[in-house]
Amino acid sequence: PTTFTDPGTGIIFNTWSASSAQTAGGMTYGFALPENALTTNANEFIGYLV
Repeated sequence: PTTFTDPGTGIIFNTWSASSAQTAGGMTYGFALPENALTTNANEFIGYLV
């Protein structure tokens, strides 16, 4: 994955992309988990789709 930091919020996302050769127009998607997701039962995320 590639990281992307949202300039408005500072949230850091892990993102994956597909080029326009793979999908019409291309796309990027990603998600961010809570900071403590590795030590607690995290059941939420923030998604990113372009």
